[in-house]
Amino acid sequence: MASACNAPEFNMHELPPLPSPLRKVQRRQEMLGCALVLSITTFLVGATHAVSCIEELSFTFVWTCRGCIYAEAVLAVLCLIGLMLADPGIVQRSTETCLPMPEHVGDMILRGERCAENVVDGASSFCVRCLVWRHPEKMPSGFLTPLLSKYAGLKARPHHCSICQRCVMHFDHHCGVFGRCIAAGNIGFFYGLICLGSLGGLTWALATVLALSLTFDAVREKPEIYVPICVLLALYCCRRPLQSFVLVVIRYCAMKCKLHRAADAEGSSNVSSST
Repeated sequence: MASACNAPEFNMHELPPLPSPLRKVQRRQEMLGCALVLSITTFLVGATHAVSCIEELSFTFVWTCRGCIYAEAVLAVLCLIGLMLADPGIVQRSTETCLPMPEHVGDMILRGERCAENVVDGASSFCVRCLVWRHPEKMPSGFLTPLLSKYAGLKARPHHCSICQRCVMHFDHHCGVFGRCIAAGNIGFFYGLICLGSLGGLTWALATVLALSLTFDAVREKPEIYVPICVLLALYCCRRPLQSFVLVVIRYCAMKCKLHRAADAEGSSNVSSST
C-alpha cells in the first residue's frame, strides 16, 4: 500500500469515534419486523389449530397438522432471534483493519477534516467513515456463503450501510423491515424466515383443504362457518399458483355441493311422487 508508507502513526484510542447509527430508524424497522413475524405466526398457528378442531377429523390428521405448524412457528421465532442478534459481518476496528492508514486520510484526520472518497488498493478498500481496511479475502463468512455465492449471487463485496453506519462484508442489502444489514452472517436466518412463512401458509392451506374434503357433509350442512375460512384462505394465498389451486378447490367444493343438493331434491321429489 504505497499511499500508507508515510502515513502518520495512530493509536486505536486516538481515532475519531465511529459514526452513530440511525437508532430511531433502526428501532422502528425492528418493531415492524418483529410485529410482522409474530402476527403472521400467531395467525397461521391459530388458523391451523382452528381447522384441526373439527370433530370429524381423525387423531392422526389433527396432530400431524398441529405438529407441523407448531414446529414451523418455533423455527420462525428462532430465526427471528438469530436475525436480530447475529453479526451480519461488520468489520470491527483493530490494528489489523485500521493500520496502516493511508497518508492523506491520516493528514486530514490530524487537521480535523473528513475525507470524501474511499481509498481503493486492488481488491481491498479503506472506508473513510469507519476508518477500516476491508479485505474480502481475509473476512470470515457464514456456513451458507459458498452456496449463496454460487446459486444466489452473494458476492464478497464490502459496503458501508447508511442506516447502520458500519462496514459490512458479503453485503446483500439493508432490510427495511427488520432494521438489519443482510449479509453472510445472518442471511441464513433471513431466508429461513421467508421459507418458513411460505411453508406455514402452505401447511394451513393444505390442512384447510384436506379438512374440508374429509368433512364435506359438515361443510354442506353449515356453509356459514366454512365459507369465511375459504375466503380468508384465498386472500392469504397471494402467489398465483397457490391461489389458483385454492380457487379451483373452492369451486370444486361449490359444484359438489350443488350436485348434492340436486340429488337430495331429486330424491325427495321421487319419494313424494311414489306416495
